[in-house]
Amino acid sequence: MEKLPLDITSIILSRLPFRSVGQGRCVSKLWCSILSDSQFPITQLTQNSKIPSDLIVFYHDPNQRVPNIFYVEANENGELPIKPFKTFDSEFIRKFYSLPYILGACHGFICISQTNFFNISLLPCNPIYVLNTVTGEHSAFPHFKLPKREVPDWIEEGKKTDKCLSGFGFDESIKKFKFVLVVFGAQDYNAQIFRNNVQVHTLGSTNWRRKVGIVPNELHKSHSKVSFTFVSGFLHWVTIDESSEKEAPLIVTFNLSAEVFGYVPTPESNQLKYPFHCYDVAVLGANKENGESIGKLKLQD
Repeated sequence: MEKLPLDITSIILSRLPFRSVGQGRCVSKLWCSILSDSQFPITQLTQNSKIPSDLIVFYHDPNQRVPNIFYVEANENGELPIKPFKTFDSEFIRKFYSLPYILGACHGFICISQTNFFNISLLPCNPIYVLNTVTGEHSAFPHFKLPKREVPDWIEEGKKTDKCLSGFGFDESIKKFKFVLVVFGAQDYNAQIFRNNVQVHTLGSTNWRRKVGIVPNELHKSHSKVSFTFVSGFLHWVTIDESSEKEAPLIVTFNLSAEVFGYVPTPESNQLKYPFHCYDVAVLGANKENGESIGKLKLQD
């Protein structure tokens, strides 16, 4: 392959399974250069959309301070997953002074931060890190800024910021990853009036884009703080529709490309009679049709 044109070599390597990228770096200086390029993961995602979905397991043993992150190969025959073949070196997590917290995951990348236990909304601590589970490399986001609070400093911290939600996904329109942070900040002493804002960071940039007052009020009641369901370019959170008679579950979405919120109404069913916090959203399956990823959602308890 050393005699092949560089672009041809790149296309061939982009068809490698994700787990083989780290090993390929040791083959030659040329391969190492191609596989280490910041644009290679994007090329790989574009070229290789039919790679079987492997599993990433984040396991925390109460007897150990630092959690274990395993990369597990999925079994296409529907049987149990194959034994983990890689354990990540989480050395940078050992420097955390509090427990790590997963803020989002997409295409083998994990967003992780320390947990701020001094705030009941569990705001992430600066900086937020993105971990490449294929290569084990990580980098820090630029620091995000909390909105200015109108509650005096002597009010306990837990009443200043009532809710924080997050999500991570891939914007197909610009071929870049985006991280989303939604914050509801209390504006009175009793934490009854809130001001919302959403902050978006595009990986590779040096800033955050902030929009105030566009977050649906229903999202304040969301039980799930992290959107692990990213499909068809949308993040999803389950919340409650207080306008309905039965206060049925409601799915709030965020379009990563347009950076706007939307809704996915849940079906009218007697099965959805339990409190909304008993449910979560999962992806049943996805396929490629006319070049666009189409997913199927399931509301599960």
